[in-house]
Amino acid sequence: MIYSDGDISFSDGATFINNYAKTSGGAITMGGKCDLLALTKDVLFSGNMVGGVVIGQSDDGFPVVENGIANAIDMNGSLFSSLYTPNLTLAAEEGIVFSGELYQGEDTHLAASRYNNFCADTTLYGGVLLLEHDVVFGRNPEEIMDKRYNSSLTVEKGVLEITGGSTANASSFTLSGPG
Repeated sequence: MIYSDGDISFSDGATFINNYAKTSGGAITMGGKCDLLALTKDVLFSGNMVGGVVIGQSDDGFPVVENGIANAIDMNGSLFSSLYTPNLTLAAEEGIVFSGELYQGEDTHLAASRYNNFCADTTLYGGVLLLEHDVVFGRNPEEIMDKRYNSSLTVEKGVLEITGGSTANASSFTLSGPG
């Protein structure tokens, strides 16, 4: 797992697979600006978990977690979230996917795995930002009304696609077009 209080940037081909943290993050815990740039090759986050109980080790040497919550990046408290971090930059040649497909069901840890509690400014600079399979991107609507939790979702260039019962919540939205 990576920990940083400053700004951090990941680009083409970065992979974060099957990381585990007890309390925050799964792959990354940070307090600054985060840039995810997948311009020629995917940046992959898969199987990263927080909480739950480690009940063993896979044949590949990764922890086996029971009742954990899918979590890749913790920015001051939540997956892709921050109370005071200025922004999250997303850019991709193809697409960036937030999916709840692997986390269907009503159990608390499954519902939490579909929720991306983000409270800052997110900008898409290219490609497609796809929200699918009941995933929630952004704060609860009642929290958005609280001025301490201002957030925005801007599609500067690219496409925002919301399917399968998913939602996007922010204090403000700006859609500039597919470019």
